[in-house]
Amino acid sequence: MKSYIKIITVSAILISCKNDERLVREYPIPVLTEIVSIEDNSATFGGVINNIENSNIQEYGFLIRLDDKIRYDNSEIIKMTDLNNLQNFHGVLDRVMIADRTYYVVAYAKTNKFTIYGGDVMSYTAKGSFPPKILEVSPMQGKADDEVLISGEKFSSNFNKTWVYPDKNDENLILANSHTISDKEVILFIPPVLESGDYKILIQSGGVLVSSSQTIFISN
Repeated sequence: MKSYIKIITVSAILISCKNDERLVREYPIPVLTEIVSIEDNSATFGGVINNIENSNIQEYGFLIRLDDKIRYDNSEIIKMTDLNNLQNFHGVLDRVMIADRTYYVVAYAKTNKFTIYGGDVMSYTAKGSFPPKILEVSPMQGKADDEVLISGEKFSSNFNKTWVYPDKNDENLILANSHTISDKEVILFIPPVLESGDYKILIQSGGVLVSSSQTIFISN
């Protein structure tokens, strides 16, 4: 009986190892190779994708966050565009960063089935630079679900949060959905409000909060 049990155990291990080897070969392995440079208003990262045979990579690049709890759905994304250049690629975070804050970076890749994160997370301390600005808001009035175009400078490329708040009462923040068009334009979708009146817009871009000098009239 003891010999029989040992044979079964060894067989199971061998089968498991074979399955693991087969699965590993199906996964691309993204690697953050270096933080190339840190400038006042940008940071450049280097990476490589290993195990690319038959991996069906559909997207790859870098993820950035203010802590090391990095996931695709909670981080700023630097998406690479050349699916034929999986070796020695570089991505640039081109926006304002908070001075003396630590940022965390990891390489990632997506296939038709999985999102894979590189095992090594790197960090760097930002130099900091000019903060984002809101220059214009249009239109100047609307109601719930209407779109407002926010024009400005140095917005984060793809990870902004937006709020509206009653003029002269910045403690009553109302979270609003938004869509980033570029580092100069963000679309805000007006949230429902309890009272009609003048509201200001607040954007958190790259960890920096900036408020509009203009107000918009929101009707309930």
